[in-house]
Amino acid sequence: MAPNLSSVLPLDQRPQLVISPVTQESDFYSLQHSKEQAFKDSVLGSRFKKNVPGESPPPYEFKITQRAISHQRSSQFLFPFQYEFQAALASNPSVPIGFAFWSSPVDRTSTDGEWLPEEIKLKESNEKALDSMKTDAEREADKWVNVEFAKMFKQTLYDRRKEYYKGKPHWYLHLLWVDPEFQGQGVSKALFEYGVSRARADGLQVYLESSEAGKPVYERLGFKHVGDIGFPPQAEGEQAIVLPMMVLDPR
Repeated sequence: MAPNLSSVLPLDQRPQLVISPVTQESDFYSLQHSKEQAFKDSVLGSRFKKNVPGESPPPYEFKITQRAISHQRSSQFLFPFQYEFQAALASNPSVPIGFAFWSSPVDRTSTDGEWLPEEIKLKESNEKALDSMKTDAEREADKWVNVEFAKMFKQTLYDRRKEYYKGKPHWYLHLLWVDPEFQGQGVSKALFEYGVSRARADGLQVYLESSEAGKPVYERLGFKHVGDIGFPPQAEGEQAIVLPMMVLDPR
């Protein structure tokens, strides 16, 4: 999911940023805190949460700490074509305030877009290893995550992108977020351009799923709207979710 990239501060007033890869030395707690703040009031973010009858939600610190532990561990199992980047203020480079998750091009035309056999083998091995490493505290935190929706959401995005590209190589922006305290200061755009520049160097398209509010912003940046991915309400009072599929041609 990509955010609205419209900026509030003029160029000469935006803070100086440092964009760098996420490493095992990164501040994963700050990353998860910024993610929670970025999505806490979103309709989509609410779908990933679950109430447990008869139990009170865990304290915020506990939830973010366990997510940070999980993120740090899972970052060790990324595929060679997956990249995580973080943004931080140049004045405080050790504390990330934004995050972007990109996939670089893989030619899967031989399988019509399905994972390649060697990728499937590695994916299954990674999932088994990660599950075996989970602590009781992490599993307790997971009780409050709508795992069924999360799996369906991820699979739907994968299926629609596979249907569109048929395995042709492209750059894909999976996810980008910025701590609300620093939104409107050019952080999203810096993380976005960091990946787009590599796609342009490869002469390949960039693909992402936008929010409806972000669609006109991406269109002004040159993206084409090529379809929509819909998620109907699953419970009374929920809103339908529509994610525009956006593609940027290389310049």
